[in-house]
Amino acid sequence: MIFIAASILASTSITIIFKLFTSFKVDLFPAIVFNYFTAILTGWVISGEFPLNETVVQSPTFPYALLMGVFFITSFLAQGRSIELFGITITAILQRMSLLMTVIFALIYFDESLSLSKILGLICAFLSIIFVNYKPSDKDQSKIIRSVFFWFLPFYVFFSSGVIEIILQYVELEVAGASADPQFISVIFCVAMIIGLVGLIGGLISGKINWSTKSMLAGFCLGIPNYFSIYFIMRALGAGYEGSYFFPVNNVAIIALATLIAFVFFKEKLSKINIFGVLLALLAITLISILHF
Repeated sequence: MIFIAASILASTSITIIFKLFTSFKVDLFPAIVFNYFTAILTGWVISGEFPLNETVVQSPTFPYALLMGVFFITSFLAQGRSIELFGITITAILQRMSLLMTVIFALIYFDESLSLSKILGLICAFLSIIFVNYKPSDKDQSKIIRSVFFWFLPFYVFFSSGVIEIILQYVELEVAGASADPQFISVIFCVAMIIGLVGLIGGLISGKINWSTKSMLAGFCLGIPNYFSIYFIMRALGAGYEGSYFFPVNNVAIIALATLIAFVFFKEKLSKINIFGVLLALLAITLISILHF
């Protein structure tokens, strides 16, 4: 249970840090790129040796790490553009609804258990995602004209989020020789950093992006919990928790905790529907967890 709690805290920290980015007007893209660099250094400290060595290409996890690195950076870019075009509500709901892909994969491929309480818990989890993120205000609606093509963006956020969770579970249980292999995690961040650096250099040359010490420090703060969010997911899966149990519990707990922190410390308003969503998230966790206690 400690790995689940640690995963929830690490991922919630990422959400809170992003909120602080807005408050301190941090230039987001440079901070994201530097965050990947910091995550690689964190993996170095955890493993006790530089994780990107001459044997990395020969590792069976290498192709999966390459794929995940691409999904990491592209899903982030798609998420940012989707929020701009469609608003936070639609983007956040579709991102979390990727649970549907993850749970179906876990149930079918790994033949995981399915009980009435888990089914009811999953229904509550999906409903809580909708209710917690629901914003009746028009402030969340973008004024940018959207073509049909742009609907690709929020659905790519949905797809990429699901693929990332599926690959993490598959690699941890089927491919990696050790739980939460630091080399695998570091390669993910390295690929994302290389792609990000190409965009960052292009942005700096064109003058569309400004580099600052504040962005570097912000990236440093983000990189550490970002690394551990992946690390503890893999540790939890390696400890024997079913994906159809872990991912719903992990995701709805992150949503509920981040929402409560935003309410208490950032004075964000919660509607009755949002509060109901938080309660549903707690009920979902309880129902899904019944067979694990």
